Formats: sequence, C-alpha cells, structure tokens
Amino acid sequence: MPDMKIILTILTFLTLTLATGQNLVTNGGFETYSLCPTTKSTSGNLQIAYANGWHAAASTPDYYNACAGISTGVNEPYSNFGYQQDCCGGSGYAGGFMISRFATNNDDREYIYTKLIDTLKAGHKYLASMYVSRADGWDYAVATIGMLFTDTVINLIYPQSFISAIPQIKNTTVLSDTLNWMLIQDTLTAIGNETYLTIGNFNTSATCDSVNVGGNGTHSSFGYYFIDGVSVIDIGTTSINQINSKSLFQIYPNPTSDQSTLQFDNTKAELCTLTLYNNCGQIVRTINNITSDQVVIQKNNLTSGLYYFVLRTSDRVIVTGKLAVD
Repeated sequence: MPDMKIILTILTFLTLTLATGQNLVTNGGFETYSLCPTTKSTSGNLQIAYANGWHAAASTPDYYNACAGISTGVNEPYSNFGYQQDCCGGSGYAGGFMISRFATNNDDREYIYTKLIDTLKAGHKYLASMYVSRADGWDYAVATIGMLFTDTVINLIYPQSFISAIPQIKNTTVLSDTLNWMLIQDTLTAIGNETYLTIGNFNTSATCDSVNVGGNGTHSSFGYYFIDGVSVIDIGTTSINQINSKSLFQIYPNPTSDQSTLQFDNTKAELCTLTLYNNCGQIVRTINNITSDQVVIQKNNLTSGLYYFVLRTSDRVIVTGKLAVD
C-alpha cells in the first residue's frame, strides 16, 4: 500500500448491490508494454503509446519503465525528472506537464487517454482512482488534475495542447508532494455510453489553483506529474433505497491497532453484509450473515492505512464510512 501521507480526496458514499469489482482500465498500472521506452516523447515519437492501451490525447506525454536504461531518462525509478518508485509495487508509470506559467495565459498541457474495457452504464455509480506525484525540478504544483469520461475519443493534433472540458473527477487540493504518491479518488454517476478516459488538467492557467513551491530550477515555470494506479470500478446503481446517516452508526476505536466495533441500528434484525475496501477500491474483507446491531472488524493481516466499509442488506445500503488502521 502506498505511503499513507498521500493526499486523499474524500469519497462520497458507496453502493454495491451490483458491484463487479473489475477494473475497467486496461493496464492501469502501465506495467505491460509493446516496446520498452527509450527516450522522452516528441511530436513524432509519442512513447506513451508503448504502454498497452494508452495514448497521447494532447502534446507529448511520457512513459517510464524499469526496462529502460538509466541513461534514457525514462527509467523507473531513475528518470530525468527525479527519483520515483512505482506507486503500487510495479515497474511503470506515465508522466506529463499539467501547468505552464512560462507566459501569460499559456495553457499548454499534456494529456493521456485510454479506452475502457466496457462502456459505463447509465445510472451506475463508479469509483475512479489514480495516483499522482509531482516531479522534482518543476517549480509549480497544481490542484485541478482530473479524470474526464467521454463517449468519443479526444485526440488533439500537435501543437494543439489544451482540452477545454469539465472532468467528472477533479482534485481540489494543491498536489505538491514529490516524495509520496497522492491519491485522487471520487465517485461519479454515469450518463451512459462513456467509453474513453482522459487524464490531465482541464483548467486554464487563469482558473486552476497553482502554487510556486520551488524545485531545482530546471523547469521554473512548469509543473510536471507522474501518473500511476489508474482504476475505474462499477460499484452499483443509484436506484436502490439508501440510508447513510451518521446518527445511525458509530465505529470505535477509529483509528484502530487491534480491532474496531461497528454499531448500527438493526432493530429488525435484518441479515447484513460488511465489505471492506482498500484505497484502490479492492475488496480486502467480507463479513457475512450479520443479524445483530454490531460487528467486530479485526485488524488481522490488514496493513496500516485508510479503508472504506459498506454495510448493506440484500436490497439497500445501510451505512458507509472510513476506518483507519494504525
């Protein structure tokens, strides 16, 4: 699990009656490739396309992998833009610049896109996640990196380099960390037929939240980020009767180092199931056949970090929440 100093975007509640748990992003970790990257991308040599399933949506985003020699500048973890290990234990990630302050109203950007394994279903709720890390040597940090879902592909012709759109998932806090990976994660409800995912900064330089946090002076007017661990998971429909009132439950202790008790209103002794998810949206534990008004969550083999839980019956979600494990 990535270092828990990462910046977390707060989730809205989760509903999981029709959950599949499948990541709809092909090669979300940028691990598999057709060719090993050999250099930074140029307009005539877009090496992000070497990562299976990924393409440049605008300008010249880069691909990094441990298979590349250190002298190429696109090795993982030794790139020209600083040392950074893969976020999730693998050997590859993408990269692109997200902000330019080189000139007034300069909105140059780099974007990547992929085609989802399946189109999003109307009314379904999806958990979308990715990790980013600011590269060393780039002075600017930006807040508004996002994930845009569309029914048609966006692929600007160089030198066009800004996509004007409102992404369904958008971070709101300044992403300044160069040491740790920062999680961008939220839920969206699909309109239907969204097939493509595009990642980047969709705000203009005049409207995006950016800060000069300082680097080594190599790229003093820009902000560049590595991208990894991209996932989109179907977590249900919005048509189910849902209850999510904090007054109906409490969980203690939280954080926990041993075990925690979730207490909730179950006066009808309904049969419930508790599902626990890590911050990548993966199921790490399921407790079935709960009929009382409380359930004990043992730490056991859970690693330190933040988890999300969903308590539900066969036809509705009762409560959702977060559990921190020391």
